[in-house]
Amino acid sequence: LGIPSDATTDEVKRAYRSLSQKWHPDKHHTPATKMRAHERFKVLLQAYKCLSDEEKRRQYDISRYPHDYGDQGSSDAFNKGSPSEYHQENGDV
Repeated sequence: LGIPSDATTDEVKRAYRSLSQKWHPDKHHTPATKMRAHERFKVLLQAYKCLSDEEKRRQYDISRYPHDYGDQGSSDAFNKGSPSEYHQENGDV
């Protein structure tokens, strides 16, 4: 979403709304740009779902910055592989 890691919930929402308007598939008319917009829109939605949910955002931050969270960074939820694998397994992707 192009926001800092300490962005507020309102900042997350504003960034999502701005980018979702830009990348909404209905705003693109050629098949190639529509397909690209569809993919970008899906990624934006996934990011928004993660960052707007307090618990998911905390888990994301722990997976991204484990050294900042001490022992929490080594929880079983994050020993399954990469953060993207974790999010895929939990229906976020």
